[in-house]
Amino acid sequence: MALVRRKALAQAALLALQVVLLLSVADALREQTWFTSSLSLTFTDGPQEGASLNITASVDDEGAHQEVDLFGVLRLLRWQNERDPTAVVPGTENASEDAFTVDLPGPSSLEEQGDRVWSLLWAVVVLTVLRGALLARAGAARLRQLGAVLTSGLVVVFVAMLIIGTPLAWASSLDVGARLQEPEVNGTWLVHVQHDASTSASLEGISYTFQGSGFDLGLIPSEDRAAAIDTPPSVENASRLAWEGEARWDLPVWQQDLVLWAGVAWFALPIAFGVFSRASIDAPRTLFTSGATEEE
Repeated sequence: MALVRRKALAQAALLALQVVLLLSVADALREQTWFTSSLSLTFTDGPQEGASLNITASVDDEGAHQEVDLFGVLRLLRWQNERDPTAVVPGTENASEDAFTVDLPGPSSLEEQGDRVWSLLWAVVVLTVLRGALLARAGAARLRQLGAVLTSGLVVVFVAMLIIGTPLAWASSLDVGARLQEPEVNGTWLVHVQHDASTSASLEGISYTFQGSGFDLGLIPSEDRAAAIDTPPSVENASRLAWEGEARWDLPVWQQDLVLWAGVAWFALPIAFGVFSRASIDAPRTLFTSGATEEE
């Protein structure tokens, strides 16, 4: 009887811990930043060398807050003035304007994602409370086990939706017009492009670093363009453009703690509790079995 009582108290304590964590998450969702993101791009060679673009964004319960800083505007204008905007690779002159324009869904995607996150969180809270109500009901062990498995699965979905789904929803909410040329001269103007990138990930977030280079046909004399298309010019050529940058996606500290505590409260502790309960049940049987063997 004492074993059954201790088991019920342990289950109640575990459910109370889970409820407290869920309410803490709800408070953090209302008060804290959901994630921060940044993008930096710097030109390291060419007429616009030294020009850079920095974009920072943070998302919270109220929406996205973005800041864009552009440095070296005069260098970019000089580059545009020096190049021939009609110089493109033959055969690509009729590329449509849409080839250089990215039109992504509007801000509704981020709002819908926020609604899904909140709905899933409250679903986990309600299911956890119902599991607590089943503790006082005899013969509901199998139903409680099913509820525990379902709750753990929903927690995994919730964490993934918050940490991964929300940044993706923010990215799809951007309305970006990346027009590289005027419509009448659309085409491939950057040739022999080389690109190198690396990605690193940790509990703190993801970092994507990149660098690249290419040759701008608009900066090459018209009589040399055909040769430049077939064979890359030397790296000292004035038409060479080079750039480097980094894109970061940082998780706030409270989400890092959420991952750890979710693993403890919904996986590590229930597994440890199940192993301990099984060992406590088997111990008396082992004792009686060993005693009977000694009497024989």
